[in-house]
Amino acid sequence: MGTIGHAPDYDGQLGDKCLEQPGKLISSALLQSRTSTIHSATKSEAEQNGFYRFLGNESVSEGVLIKEMTQRCARNAVGREVLVIQDSSSLGLSNNARNIKADSGLGLVGNKKGLGFLSHVSLVLDAHTESMLGFCDIQLWHRTLDKSNNTTGACKHQPIEAKESYKWIKASNQAKEVLSAASDITIIQDRERDIYEQFCLIPDHRTSLIIRSRDNRRLSDGSRLYDALKGSPVLGLYTLELPKDLRKSKPQGIIEMEVRCEPVSKSLLKA
Repeated sequence: MGTIGHAPDYDGQLGDKCLEQPGKLISSALLQSRTSTIHSATKSEAEQNGFYRFLGNESVSEGVLIKEMTQRCARNAVGREVLVIQDSSSLGLSNNARNIKADSGLGLVGNKKGLGFLSHVSLVLDAHTESMLGFCDIQLWHRTLDKSNNTTGACKHQPIEAKESYKWIKASNQAKEVLSAASDITIIQDRERDIYEQFCLIPDHRTSLIIRSRDNRRLSDGSRLYDALKGSPVLGLYTLELPKDLRKSKPQGIIEMEVRCEPVSKSLLKA
């Protein structure tokens, strides 16, 4: 899998022409070194200090950097059929708490002791070549309250826009906006993103969703989703090699996958 497209372009976005060249250099250094840290990407202490000064400049905000990346992705995706792969991550920095300033913008990431920030990223690939085109959405935040048990209680009764899970719908809408010049968009998400509202709001004539099912939903004919799929014909078979997972003591193996599909409608009654 390779990368294609345009180089970073901060023309007029940083408010200072002198900042545009360092911005291009730091992006190039991180890409070529294939690392996520400036310390490992730089060739000298002077270069490292220069990059830190760039990131510490008040004109260089997260919003500006994200805007440049999404605009570049939009240019790369023109006329292409694209895949948008979304996922969330938490970056824990509790071990560095003594070195973090009070106004750093960090906060809770899952429990009362966790310190860091969360991210939700939408990676865009060319559907045919699997080349990386960039990122069409990047969301960064931290929690102000403990949400380690956010699937129960009052959270269930909140409107979808007030829930943290709205990040999936927000990212999908952003993908449609940023990739407006793409010919076709397929958004791919894991089972946490099986949100009914998303199926109602996102798909259109050029935008599709592929989401791993989380719930055995009730269908409009009274049956259940998994039962309906079991009764549909097998359209194809293929094998998948599973790597060894030392953490869970799972050996390497090969499994046979069946491909089935069935058009269904969800019941309006509670599943």
